[in-house]
Amino acid sequence: MEVATALQLQVCTSPNATTPLDGMRTAQQAKEIWDAFFSIPDLSLEWLRGCSRGQQEDNSRAHDRTIENMRGVCWRLYLEYLPGLNVEEWPGALCSKRNAYAKLKESVMFDPAKAAAGNPNLNNPLSLADDSPWTEYFKDTELKKLIVQDVDRTFPDIPFFRERDTHRMLVDTLFVWCKTNPDISYRQGMHELLAPILLVLDREKLANSSDTDGLPPEMLATYDSNYIENDAAQMFFTIMKSARTWYQVEPVDVIEPRVPSSNRFSQSSTFSRSRAKLPQKVLPIVTACRRVQCDLLRALDYDLYEHLDLLSIEPQLYALRWFRLLFGREFPMPQLLVIWDGIFGSDRNLELVEWLCVALLIHMKQDWRHGYVPDTANEILHT
Repeated sequence: MEVATALQLQVCTSPNATTPLDGMRTAQQAKEIWDAFFSIPDLSLEWLRGCSRGQQEDNSRAHDRTIENMRGVCWRLYLEYLPGLNVEEWPGALCSKRNAYAKLKESVMFDPAKAAAGNPNLNNPLSLADDSPWTEYFKDTELKKLIVQDVDRTFPDIPFFRERDTHRMLVDTLFVWCKTNPDISYRQGMHELLAPILLVLDREKLANSSDTDGLPPEMLATYDSNYIENDAAQMFFTIMKSARTWYQVEPVDVIEPRVPSSNRFSQSSTFSRSRAKLPQKVLPIVTACRRVQCDLLRALDYDLYEHLDLLSIEPQLYALRWFRLLFGREFPMPQLLVIWDGIFGSDRNLELVEWLCVALLIHMKQDWRHGYVPDTANEILHT
């Protein structure tokens, strides 16, 4: 909870939270930022994580700029896409992972006519056979239409997401993930987990027309504009390893909630009694939302928990969106990126998210003046 509180304070006070998103850098600007980053005396992965979590007290403004200027590199490190701070290992690691994505993409995006060449029974768009490549092709077409519907609405106020190449990268990456995770496939909101990653990596790339003479080979490899999609896709895949359960539509066995030992916390309440009567199987996202309100909030702010409980406000009505979009609808993009710095900087398993949900509820309570607390989940979402 201390990390969530520190990060919340950083979002409220950091200039990152209010400044507009910068455009693409020149090669010279990128080189200066790169050199300054690797000349930091105390540079270590743990030090960077502390900066992202808002836990470095000395010279905090400089720390904010460090993360902001090298956000794409930091996220690659936090999500273990890059193998630590030994930059000599980066080109090889990047080449391997970029090639892996390229091969994966090629394997799921195919020409049905070529796949069925030589077999007239299967190479027929009218074929209804399950093993016909055309059958899979038409299913894939419907899946892409579903993805495109969401991608078309991605952060409409940011011009970057209206660009044709950005649109293509979003659709292709989401399609590849869905094809390799058919049990989940595509669910509304996944595009908003991928989009900020693409934005961050694009802002740090080196344009093909840049004067790259004299730039370190590690820097050229890291900021290569030809591999924005490859990098963003692999980072998105890592995030989805933890976030996938929030999109799962198959219920699972309920894990009994912990009951705090304090007498006050063991009081019976309307919502707590209702929990005991739940069916044995519940969606994982519902379980996660209930843990936020009924376990964590109950232990940290019993009065707020009790108010929400007495009003029978189901936590998934407000927290489901927070989990699935990683607060993407609650903050403007500059602030959201600071939030994601802290989430990724804490651990790649996104364990900080539930604590941020609690911190957000408690912060909202502080804004509710004269003791007023919302009476509906809708009011919570629009506070």
